[in-house]
Amino acid sequence: MLAGLLIAIPGFWTDLAGLLLVLPPIQRMVRARAGAWVEPRMSRMRMPGYDPRGFSGDVVEGTVIRVEDLRQEPPEPPRQLP
Repeated sequence: MLAGLLIAIPGFWTDLAGLLLVLPPIQRMVRARAGAWVEPRMSRMRMPGYDPRGFSGDVVEGTVIRVEDLRQEPPEPPRQLP
């Protein structure tokens, strides 16, 4: 995807970089280096609900209240006295 983007951007150097990224050996090298660069930064970043060690996030206990349960029946009309 990056290769296609670089080829689409006008310029000699971006076209050259894009064409190099089309080659599988260059792709593997860039993927390995990018993974080595990104992985330590991602492990320091805390994302809610995600734990890279496989544990689930915090559990907050509570009660689910559905809107349908909150709707009340309309009040009965007042009875007329005889």
